[in-house]
Amino acid sequence: MVRVPLFFLLLALATSAHTQQASSAVDRQRHVDDIIRSLPPDSVLRGAMERGGHGDGVHRAWMDEMKQQGIRRVLIEVSFVWEHGPKKMDVKRVKYFAGYANENDELTDIKRLEAIRAIGLEQRLKEEAIRRAVGGYWVDLPRPRPKPFLAGTWVELLDDEWLVVTPPRFWVYTPKEG
Repeated sequence: MVRVPLFFLLLALATSAHTQQASSAVDRQRHVDDIIRSLPPDSVLRGAMERGGHGDGVHRAWMDEMKQQGIRRVLIEVSFVWEHGPKKMDVKRVKYFAGYANENDELTDIKRLEAIRAIGLEQRLKEEAIRRAVGGYWVDLPRPRPKPFLAGTWVELLDDEWLVVTPPRFWVYTPKEG
């Protein structure tokens, strides 16, 4: 039996791990580059990714479900009461899209939307949207600030963990007149 000193065994393991990481980084970049090329030249998502933006790389189960349903992008409107932070958060609307960049790709077929709800995907996406909405930020916090006041945000969810997603931006709900 050949005895390999521990140092050489650890060195071999470290080299193997480094090679695997480099290989996965190359595969990831190739994947991101393919997505960038698939987007229209004037796409906001494409521009952000060309400038080096990317997602967090954390794959979530609902991403697979979105892919299975032919959904690439979801926009979820979340409303809340602002009182030293978002409170009483509630989902107002959910919009599904077959593509990443085209608003005309919205999925509106009633039976398809019912199927998405029936498998529980919509509920999981709503929960994720509320979780992410808490981390949003104000672009134009109203002055003077009424206390409390109604506000909202759009949360964007994509089917791929490497795509850049902008943080939710808050806005104030203004009462409709008439």
